[in-house]
Amino acid sequence: MSHFDEAVKVTIAANERQRKADLLEVLSTPAGRRVYAMLVENSGLYGAPPADEPDRSEWMGRRAFGLEIRKAFRDASPKLCFDAEQEMDAARENDQEAIRRAKQQDLKESQTRR
Repeated sequence: MSHFDEAVKVTIAANERQRKADLLEVLSTPAGRRVYAMLVENSGLYGAPPADEPDRSEWMGRRAFGLEIRKAFRDASPKLCFDAEQEMDAARENDQEAIRRAKQQDLKESQTRR
């Protein structure tokens, strides 16, 4: 193998190790996992396609990018990606529960005022 080929191989391997380390760094914190989950969710990856053709084309592009983001992070750590998605689901459930309780409290208060 030539010196050039070896240098290219070593450089690519070093860049790949750094990329994986960077992704793991992001996933290692709660804030990083929330950002990961937000990016994947906002890409439209889990939503249904729009009915209109122009909107569908844009959605397909966003979805394809979301798939790339998810793949890159999952290649770095499938477990941390799963944790991020579970944390996002739990936070959403907590938010819905807090809203439900506030609505019930409003209803109680309006009934006692009568």
